[in-house]
Amino acid sequence: MSALLLTERFVAVFPSLVRALGGLPEAAITQEIHYQLQVGGRDHDGHRWVPATARDLSEALGISPDSVSRTCRQLRDSGVLVTANPEAFQRRTWWRIDYDRLDHLAKTPNRDGGNAKSQVAKSPNPNRENAKSSTVIELQEGEQKPSTVNGAVVVTAFVDRFKEVYQQEPDRQLIGRIGRDAKRMIGEGKPIEQLILAAQQCADDAHGNLPSAYTKTLKSGRKSEPRGFAGIREFLEEAK
Repeated sequence: MSALLLTERFVAVFPSLVRALGGLPEAAITQEIHYQLQVGGRDHDGHRWVPATARDLSEALGISPDSVSRTCRQLRDSGVLVTANPEAFQRRTWWRIDYDRLDHLAKTPNRDGGNAKSQVAKSPNPNRENAKSSTVIELQEGEQKPSTVNGAVVVTAFVDRFKEVYQQEPDRQLIGRIGRDAKRMIGEGKPIEQLILAAQQCADDAHGNLPSAYTKTLKSGRKSEPRGFAGIREFLEEAK
């Protein structure tokens, strides 16, 4: 095979498009939807539409689903992308580009002196169509967070210990289970330090049963402070 030929799908964007939208992910997603509009899609309400989910765009562009979701929301809020859920299209979320809005952003200088990203984020969408709840669901594919802010500390303790012990990432289902249980147990008043110890115990035993590990750490008499806290406490006491 010749080294002169590309073996993967090639995505190219003009620098002027990057400047107009304020970033490379914004330009890449808009360019990809434009390409799909040229080769497929369906007509509705006088416009051409194509279906797209965060997962579809992530696979096409190599951008993470999280980044795709955030960027699509920003482009939709700015008016560059428009969504609809026509009944005739089986209620899926379909997309089109407001080319007039895109040209307006390209011609309007940013008064703050930087790139156009802040302008895109702050601009109202004059043509935003009311998409149904499936829009949010499809955009958030692969983006579900396992816990709240406090629960994230417990999840982090689990993931870090698991990688330390097994030299690989834990399964996403285990992470999600730890996060859900941590959120519930924090709401029940369980001490965060003991939950961190329990999460580390789950990682040591390669399972996601946080309540069981919590009970186990209590019965074993392990101190209710995660590894590394003791040295910090001693340092603070000496500094008094």
